[in-house]
Amino acid sequence: MAVTPLKYLVRDRDRHGNVRVYVRLPGQKKIRLRSPEGTPEFHFEYATAIAAPRDPIGASKRKAAPGTMRQLILNYIASRTARDLAPSTRNTRRRILDRLDAKIGDYAWRLILPEHIARWRDAPDEPEAGNHIVKTLRAVFRHAQSEGCVSANPAASVAYRRSNNPDGYTAWSEADFATFVKFHPRGTMAHKALCLFLFTGQRLSDVRRMGPQHVCDGWLVFTQQKNRARKPVRVELPIIEPLQAVLDDPPSHQLAFITSERGTPFQSDASFGNRFIKWCKEAGLEGRSAHGIRKGCASILASLGLTDRQIMAVTGHVTSKEIDRYTAAANRRAMAESGLGSETVALELARLTEQKASKSVPPQSGSVPLPWKELK
Repeated sequence: MAVTPLKYLVRDRDRHGNVRVYVRLPGQKKIRLRSPEGTPEFHFEYATAIAAPRDPIGASKRKAAPGTMRQLILNYIASRTARDLAPSTRNTRRRILDRLDAKIGDYAWRLILPEHIARWRDAPDEPEAGNHIVKTLRAVFRHAQSEGCVSANPAASVAYRRSNNPDGYTAWSEADFATFVKFHPRGTMAHKALCLFLFTGQRLSDVRRMGPQHVCDGWLVFTQQKNRARKPVRVELPIIEPLQAVLDDPPSHQLAFITSERGTPFQSDASFGNRFIKWCKEAGLEGRSAHGIRKGCASILASLGLTDRQIMAVTGHVTSKEIDRYTAAANRRAMAESGLGSETVALELARLTEQKASKSVPPQSGSVPLPWKELK
């Protein structure tokens, strides 16, 4: 089978005649790949270079007059605050800021009012897209305030739009797992990915990067990608026997347990996420995603009696707020079962129904008849 050439690779020779390999994204500086071409290390360097944050192109070529929105935008993009964001967040905000700069870059920041930002928030069809605009402008004005450039943050008073899906991703049920495994049996890459998600409770960004280099004496040891630069969370998880059996069938010789059809690690979270959604659709599971497994895992652990602290140690959450949301359904079910399942409750409810059924029976002597007619 022919090997698909990697995109954005360029080669040149140094003065000694040695071939050097680079990744050159459109409009970006070249990034050299130093490992021998074709090795797992080479593919890891390539994936890292592709996912590297990109410098803003459009906005930086325009002049920023003092007191304009363009000045605030460029100052924010160049700030340590923006550079410390996760790559996905940084790229999302830069795309938003490039569009805003093209439309309002020449306007004085003093002319930007909350009602303007509210209109931009409401323009996209999806609420989350509008909320990203508000979040981004809040960050821009907040940074400008810290630098003493502006006196107010007009985005701070703009509320977020209500999500179309307030409950978030759909948690996987036992039926979902059974359906997926029936179509993707053990030995397939889809099955291995499912097991990594379920047995670790981690996000897609972490599962994509998991590999033999993270295994230490039977434990998975890694730092989560989310908030890695600002508030890193180190996670240590025991590799339980069922997961070890899946990882050994067959063992990975790459720097990632999960590989693409080419046999190389996925180059981005988006590509891996899209592939997993495709696996779900192949199994007949519409509307299911990798994050739903993380949510389902937390719910299962809660139903098995694990405490919030135990679940947080697995998932890597630093507060119980998100865990409470993940496990709410399981906790409600358990509480309902312990409540309605109580023999005392069952007998009392049964007694009440028996009373209603026997209301036409003549009252026993000594009892006071109820005024039924008055209650009708």
